[in-house]
Amino acid sequence: MTSLAWIHLSDWHQKGDNLDQEIVRDALVADVRNRSSIDERLSKIHFAVISGDIAYNGKLEEYVAAKKYLIAPFSDAAELENNGVGSIFFAPGNHDFNRDAMPSLSLSNIHLLLHEKAYARRRDCHQDVLRQKEFKQLLQRPFLEYNDFMSSYCSDDVTVFNDNGFAAVHRITVHNKTIAVLCLNSAWLSGLNKDCTGRINDYGYLAVGEEQIRTALMKIATPDLVIAVMHHPISWLQEFDANLVEEWLFQKCHFVLHGHKHLPKIDVLDSTTGGVIVVPSGAVFNGRDNQDQRYENSYNFVHLDLDKQIGTIHFRRWNVIDKTFVPDAMLAKNDKGCFHFFVPKQRQQAGNDARHGMSALVSRWEPDLMKRPFERLEVELDWFQVELPVTSCDLEYKYVSYDLLEDFYKLAFNRMAKKFLMRITKSSDLEIEVSPTGDLPMKEISYNEARDAYEVESNEMVFPGMGLTIQWFPSDSGRLRCSSAVFNRMNISE
Repeated sequence: MTSLAWIHLSDWHQKGDNLDQEIVRDALVADVRNRSSIDERLSKIHFAVISGDIAYNGKLEEYVAAKKYLIAPFSDAAELENNGVGSIFFAPGNHDFNRDAMPSLSLSNIHLLLHEKAYARRRDCHQDVLRQKEFKQLLQRPFLEYNDFMSSYCSDDVTVFNDNGFAAVHRITVHNKTIAVLCLNSAWLSGLNKDCTGRINDYGYLAVGEEQIRTALMKIATPDLVIAVMHHPISWLQEFDANLVEEWLFQKCHFVLHGHKHLPKIDVLDSTTGGVIVVPSGAVFNGRDNQDQRYENSYNFVHLDLDKQIGTIHFRRWNVIDKTFVPDAMLAKNDKGCFHFFVPKQRQQAGNDARHGMSALVSRWEPDLMKRPFERLEVELDWFQVELPVTSCDLEYKYVSYDLLEDFYKLAFNRMAKKFLMRITKSSDLEIEVSPTGDLPMKEISYNEARDAYEVESNEMVFPGMGLTIQWFPSDSGRLRCSSAVFNRMNISE
């Protein structure tokens, strides 16, 4: 297995010395150091991502404090080389925007230029601003302290592009696989719009800009995995920009990581635009006690099998009573706080290739391989009466593939299942033998007297490629018939 593992933090909000923040930091460091007990595949962390708001007001002293109080102990606990240089990747957030560094007159001019123009011309205005040197320098001014901080963690061997507070592109190689991390600035228009009470309202007024994404993508060549990092969700951008950004990222990237909303989750998306996994991280520090548990301090680990393109995300949340980080069982709906997924682009191609060569003897249903795993999936397949032996055939039905070859069936999983249970109706003139394939964790075959059926059950999570061979033996020499086999339940999710 070719493993890749990273840690995703967001929204640290560093001010200065803060006892509450140090207590949460100590728990974070201890949890990261103890990661092998969460999942032994996390023992080697290849990089970390911090998706914005490392500071609170974008001040120099806040970044100095962040290095001391967060980055140094965190990188030591994660065992990142060179204290995180070349292995911690940052994107700026609205709290990394130093408002004191930009005169209010300049802010007003930018606001008028970008927001008061006719809707149809806004895209052209954004492109002009990001292309013209004088405008770009003006917009970079609030990020000077952030850029100095971020650049101190860049390595010439890893960072191939750093646009002074806008996009930064990093390339690393893991087991001969190239991973590109695009860190984009979604905060360069933050704070410009205010509501009638004078409060900042960024929702629907932000932009990334097509020029920023296009320039960054030009620097990555053809990597095996592309991860985009930005602070704001796409939904917070101006509508025309959100449409463009979604098209670029969904078509070119495998993952989009962001923060800002302080609400952790994962969305495995596959659409006409493209396939991508969107992972918003919660705030790693948003105080010590939040009344709404959805917004508790949180972060996540991600492990990816680069060969099979199967991943697991481990959600971690703050426990205010024990002052520790624990599995987010409420979010993931399982005690381990984890969620398993396929990388959509890879699964889509594999699924298309499999369907292209499919020939079914009796019938074929369109397999729904791309949707999010169900909490509970019930699949029943009543086998037609089959006279043995028969000619070879293939049959694909809802997440499971079957090959009927001579006098035995070969079953393979097309997606993950927490629990798999198969019942095979007992036949008076056939005996059965069931063998696992692909290291399927199978219990001993049992006989359910009440149902008059054999039961084959897994005792652990099953993954694509695992399966069973089922062979029938005649109890006499006549022509024999196979009884009905019912696939009773696959309960997917952990």
